[in-house]
Amino acid sequence: MARIKTLTSVSGLLLAGALSGQTLDPYFSGQYTLANLGGVPGTPGSLSGLIFDPQNPDFLFVGVNSNLPEGALHCIQVARDATGRIVGFNGRSVQRSIAPQIDGGLCVAPNGVLFYACYPTNEIGQITPQSVGPLKTSRLGAVGIDDSIGAIRFVPPGFPGAGRMKLVSYTSGQWYDVQTQRDGTNAGTWDFVGSQEVTASTITGGAGSFFYVDRALPRFDRPSILMSEFDFRSVSAFEVNAEGDPIVSTRRPFLRDFLGVQGGTVDPVTGDFVFSSMITNQILLVSRPTSSIRLSGTVTLQDYQRDPKDNIVSVQFRRVSDGALFETQSVRLLQGGALQVATGLLGDFDVRVKASRWLSKTVRVRLTSGTSIGHAFDLMNGDVNGDNTVNTADFLKVRAAFGSRAGDSNWNASADLNG
Repeated sequence: MARIKTLTSVSGLLLAGALSGQTLDPYFSGQYTLANLGGVPGTPGSLSGLIFDPQNPDFLFVGVNSNLPEGALHCIQVARDATGRIVGFNGRSVQRSIAPQIDGGLCVAPNGVLFYACYPTNEIGQITPQSVGPLKTSRLGAVGIDDSIGAIRFVPPGFPGAGRMKLVSYTSGQWYDVQTQRDGTNAGTWDFVGSQEVTASTITGGAGSFFYVDRALPRFDRPSILMSEFDFRSVSAFEVNAEGDPIVSTRRPFLRDFLGVQGGTVDPVTGDFVFSSMITNQILLVSRPTSSIRLSGTVTLQDYQRDPKDNIVSVQFRRVSDGALFETQSVRLLQGGALQVATGLLGDFDVRVKASRWLSKTVRVRLTSGTSIGHAFDLMNGDVNGDNTVNTADFLKVRAAFGSRAGDSNWNASADLNG
């Protein structure tokens, strides 16, 4: 029989306990710290999934009115301290999009389209960067997925199964590998063309959301996920296999006594973990160890006519000895393109820097205690579609947007090569 998520009536005393009752499992408690950021100002409550704006990591998208026809996606600016760590929120949230039936599963497709899980209708909604509602909603029963979806995620670069889409049913716990393809429309939305159930990876506990965790972090020695388990009131870690699917026997509790845990994501600036509660409507921050190593240098964006300050670049650290990806950060450039990256890694690494419409540049560095300085990352222009090559596909996008301005139907910000 299908399980139903409910918002139970909680007395003031019980709710007060719920806000402070979360604890880290002893295996992790010496390495991570908890902070309750409180509620999100301006939201109506019943929080669901959350993820950072892929265009600006200072803004957080949060689902509200979870599992209801009135579901929506709100956006709020986070407040950060001098180290970049989140300490609260600035102002009040605003509605980014309607999102009927939104659940804990919320992720970004490779082309920037937001996917959100719909419960209990067993659908996925798709919101583009320009839309204020789902441009497409797909029924998952058509590709053999059991009622009803809970969590979704694309496997990020550097992890086993990178680029594949993974999905887990809240109702049954069945884990799926899902085949997707672009639907050919100008909106950039996607079709779901097939799925395979991975029976060995069936999850219990009521999957709300999950995300992949850098193995460079303490206590995560192998590629892993953190899974929000609504029914168990917990967040648990699972190692993943060569396809990016969880190995059920490796389950280890990470957070305990977390009433209503629903959404979960990674802060791209600090690598901290951020979770939401559907019942207490609170946001919980789990902070990673403080970094002691700093990489500094300069990023040059070819043909860019303005100061590169405030552009966001992706910084990846791959170990030289075996090419393993250990860490990925989204970093905001400083005045003149100055780059400052804090990390806890030590040793020889290939550091890859990529900006949205520029080709990546990789520099080999040795990270020791202190600061590694003077690295230059000169990025070549022209990668309009973000595939790290410059070819006919990029030219066609530039031609389609030629002469347009922001607000025009054919406007494409990535085709504005000189900024």
